[in-house]
Amino acid sequence: MSFLQNEKLRLTEEVLKEDYPVQFTENGKIGFKDKDGNVIVEPIYSMDHEFWNGVG
Repeated sequence: MSFLQNEKLRLTEEVLKEDYPVQFTENGKIGFKDKDGNVIVEPIYSMDHEFWNGVG
């Protein structure tokens, strides 16, 4: 059985690069804010990867 058969996928419209979350660092941890500056991912990560098509 393939990976895709076992997982639920959510399809969305294409996300524009300017709408990607913005990375910020606080107390040595990485989080993300939306374009309005609201925290959408709390700074709990020690590393991140670039967003592509709305997925990080």
